[in-house]
Amino acid sequence: MKGIFSGIEDMFAFRRVFRFGRLSTKDLQEAFSISPKTAERRLDQSLNPTDPMLKGLLRKEGRMVVLAPNAMPPSFAGEKDLSEALMGLRGSGLRPLFFATTGLREAELKISRSEWLNNLPKADGIFSLILSALRNRNALEVSYVGLNRGESGETGTQRIVPLSVQVIGDQMSLYALRQEKYDPRSKKWIKENGECLRTFVFSRFLSAQLVRDKTGKPLAAHKNQLPFPEELVMRQPLLFNNSLTEDQKTVLAHELRFENGDVSLPESRMFQFLRLYADQPLAENGVWPPLRKGSSTSSPWPVDKK
Repeated sequence: MKGIFSGIEDMFAFRRVFRFGRLSTKDLQEAFSISPKTAERRLDQSLNPTDPMLKGLLRKEGRMVVLAPNAMPPSFAGEKDLSEALMGLRGSGLRPLFFATTGLREAELKISRSEWLNNLPKADGIFSLILSALRNRNALEVSYVGLNRGESGETGTQRIVPLSVQVIGDQMSLYALRQEKYDPRSKKWIKENGECLRTFVFSRFLSAQLVRDKTGKPLAAHKNQLPFPEELVMRQPLLFNNSLTEDQKTVLAHELRFENGDVSLPESRMFQFLRLYADQPLAENGVWPPLRKGSSTSSPWPVDKK
């Protein structure tokens, strides 16, 4: 946007008018904590954008700025932008930005959010350390608990080099190169044969520390030694359940981003997607489901003896 807009205030004017119908100096004062005089100037500036594609979309009506006849919203004031903003503006720390970012006050757009996933590790500091290692290409020794049968912090001890952060739906994961895995029985580190790429759910890390050389300096991988930092995307053909109506198939194809009968996702996420929406069998060594419905009188879940 640089070179087209002088800042978020320019986008705010268009978002406010296209989404609420009008823009006032009071709106600008509230959104950006500016003086009435500055707000008046910004109001007038919104009628004279530097981008020729935006000229003529807004007009003055009394002391307000409103839509010009037959005006169509630019992409940054369209439905997709608003949808992405509503999904991204989570957490109380971002609430003051809501009006300035969306062009709508929270009182004008009631939103109820329910999130059942915690994306941070249980211990403080692990998340920041992992992101720092990602920036600096540092190797980490981590204790990670996956959902394969019998896994624990000890069996999940491994050395990795972070490659990228993955955000799929409400869950945030780390894509990393695993270099070694600790064997509790032999108490030895076992090097991986070839390139071992893994996805780690952030909330399942128990601990993390930098791997250091003999001098105490953190080990860092050279950029050319690391694989491509994004997981390969795979395409999977899918068939609809015959019990679905044609309208149900239409809306599901749109919701799940079907393209010509295929869905495209990173390989590690494809299994999760197919477990949720298709007839993907459980991995042989996986523990699923991890929960069952209970009540105050429920007995403990019997231990699987397998």
